[in-house]
Amino acid sequence: MADDEEVSEHNEDGTPSGMNAPAGHVDLTDAELHDVTEVATVANEFEAIAIVETLEDAGIPAMKHNGIVYLGSSGQSMVVVPRKLLAEARAVVEQFRKAANERGVDEAYKPESVDDQLKDAPSDPLTYKMIEIATRPKEERTELLSPYVAQWLADGMPDPEIARYLASAELNRVDSETLIAFIRVGQSDLLIESLDRRAMSGYALAAFGAFLFVAPFFGATFLFVLLIPFENVIGACLFVSGLGIVAIARTRIEQLEKAKIS
Repeated sequence: MADDEEVSEHNEDGTPSGMNAPAGHVDLTDAELHDVTEVATVANEFEAIAIVETLEDAGIPAMKHNGIVYLGSSGQSMVVVPRKLLAEARAVVEQFRKAANERGVDEAYKPESVDDQLKDAPSDPLTYKMIEIATRPKEERTELLSPYVAQWLADGMPDPEIARYLASAELNRVDSETLIAFIRVGQSDLLIESLDRRAMSGYALAAFGAFLFVAPFFGATFLFVLLIPFENVIGACLFVSGLGIVAIARTRIEQLEKAKIS
């Protein structure tokens, strides 16, 4: 949801559903309390509850807002706050996520967490690969891990997840952070190459989606009607998704190129 888009979820008496002004915040009028907007999207219910509680502890009223249901599927959920307190709320959420990220990375290198990760190896081929790399000498291990780290960074994998895989390859936190920093700064070309491949896959997906969308107009419906029902809708979705992948990849490439120049 855009920052200037209002969220409409109120009780019959006009108050925002699930939102109450904390006792520590007394400078909000009823109208300001009702005028709410998104401060963060959330991955799950647990994150939503944690962010709402953190905001309320900071004196900022907040509530979870479910995503809009479209074509049978629900959009991403979010946390909303009074528009007047948006800047303050964003700072609180940013600090919360930094702290959560740090805790997740710390947890990844604990022996019990590594043991749990190794137990999941049968269902995760990537963990199996990390276990295999762990048997190599340290210098060779770093070289083998570099393309994986570059791909993870290009994919936007969360830091705690990267840490779990590197811990499975028997890298400690210092070695892991050194490798990640080296990839980010010294091997931006490798990151750009990974992003280029992702952009090409986005173009291919968009092209296939466009083909599915226009095929019926050229009398080719009979080719897909049995195999791919609603090819127009599916084609449009694939086309938009493909262009989205391209846009994200190209934006990251531009950021890396600017970093190299500077």
